[in-house]
Amino acid sequence: MGTSSENAAGGGRGTAVPKEVDYANYFCTYSFLYHQKEMLSDRVRMDAYFNAVFENKHHFKDKVVLDVGAGSGILAIWSAQAGAKKVYAVEATKMSEHARALVKANNLEQVVEVIEGSVEDVTLPEKVDVIISEWMGYFLLRESMFDSVICARDRWLKPTGLMYPSHARMWMAPIRTGIVEQKLGDYQSAMGDWHNFVDETKAFYGVDMSTLAKPFAEEQRKYYLQATPDHVLACRDRIDMFYRVERSKSLHGNHFGLIAG
Repeated sequence: MGTSSENAAGGGRGTAVPKEVDYANYFCTYSFLYHQKEMLSDRVRMDAYFNAVFENKHHFKDKVVLDVGAGSGILAIWSAQAGAKKVYAVEATKMSEHARALVKANNLEQVVEVIEGSVEDVTLPEKVDVIISEWMGYFLLRESMFDSVICARDRWLKPTGLMYPSHARMWMAPIRTGIVEQKLGDYQSAMGDWHNFVDETKAFYGVDMSTLAKPFAEEQRKYYLQATPDHVLACRDRIDMFYRVERSKSLHGNHFGLIAG
């Protein structure tokens, strides 16, 4: 459970972050044990993968396995324990060093080979029978690691090979929220305060500040609304669309799902 090179998620709006900086910021998180611990403490995630592997040992017995974004190496270790004859655990960060130590501590160094590098760049000595990866992010696709898994599939998976997970499904539904109305109210309150400020400054100090009303309004729109005025006004009469997602993965007959909102 970790990273591969193409899953360096870019920022939102604004100037594009240089690729090397984006990668460094992204991979920095996954190179710390505390982050791996958080993922490994997710019982839903762990149970789903554990059951998928050990309830389908026949998919791993005497097979060659590729773990994409291996992280701590837990999936690679399970694959070896399920009977794989060779496991390549590819991890792009220095977490690979910890994965290598865990593999050795579990007496699997003859089966599991930890490779530090991106799956897009590494070269394996053979095709694989199984690709396993915990690539799912928020709303399924965040982190863009899916691209890395597809790259690994196209480069290294045998025509008869298997993917773990093999399927992913997404559900979306609109829910009502008062955030748009709240932000509009905050913006209108700020503008009302500005107009009082202009009136008082003129009355008490003899200076007309009204010429700054437009730039002040622009500042407040950016701060509160993060959208053009027309868009926000249109949103006022619409349901603000947030999402509730149920993610369900089919792991060769084993299903698990999460709800995020």
